[in-house]
Amino acid sequence: MGAGVCLCVIALGVAFGHLVIPYTIVEKNAELGCTWWVNRCPGCGVDTPNHSYSYSFRPRNDWTRYFCHREQLLDYLKKVAVSTASPASTPRYPADVVALE
Repeated sequence: MGAGVCLCVIALGVAFGHLVIPYTIVEKNAELGCTWWVNRCPGCGVDTPNHSYSYSFRPRNDWTRYFCHREQLLDYLKKVAVSTASPASTPRYPADVVALE
């Protein structure tokens, strides 16, 4: 599973005991963010209002635009990851999955 927006919620649920399953976060890129880390086109941003990307457990209300640019979303995701980090939720960067057992 890559280290994108949805994974942050799943990893936190497992780390805080809300979900009891073994897991490993594997991200092919060098940093957290998946699509938002890869796509570096000028002006790249969300096409959904920002509140859709704001977690209820770490709300952000200081977005500079209604549809933020990727840099602002990545900054938010990294801050959430750092503030809620646990050893179990630390991704392997960069890593390729070639088989699953």
